[in-house]
Amino acid sequence: MLYIYLTLMSLIYGAYVWLFHYRMSMSEVWLSKSILTPEDSAMISQLGKWSEMLDILFLLIFIGMGLFCFYKRRSDNKIVRKFIAVNVILTLGVVVFSIIYNQITSLPFMNLVLPLINLVGIVILLTIFLIIEIKYRNIVSRA
Repeated sequence: MLYIYLTLMSLIYGAYVWLFHYRMSMSEVWLSKSILTPEDSAMISQLGKWSEMLDILFLLIFIGMGLFCFYKRRSDNKIVRKFIAVNVILTLGVVVFSIIYNQITSLPFMNLVLPLINLVGIVILLTIFLIIEIKYRNIVSRA
């Protein structure tokens, strides 16, 4: 299940990068025109919506898999560790790819890692939850 998750997240990230690259290459075309047509404006808006949808999908799949792992942790103690390991691999892969791709193209590094930046708040909440749960479990086991 985690391999499917990693593959799906990688594909979504790849689509996000491709769409971002396409938007940047089209921006050069749009900037060369003196007046934007309504079709150009519609295309700019549509590409922005698609990019946002991929970003939201990346976030929702992460949350969904996180909830699934926290639910399954009662029957499989190692699933949360595996989930964290898979996400470390995903994060390292995205960062390394972004660094390399940033050097090859003119795309900004921060825009390439934007899906990861949007996950930071969720990761902080999950970390707080895990710390509280571990502390609670230690208190209950001592009593």
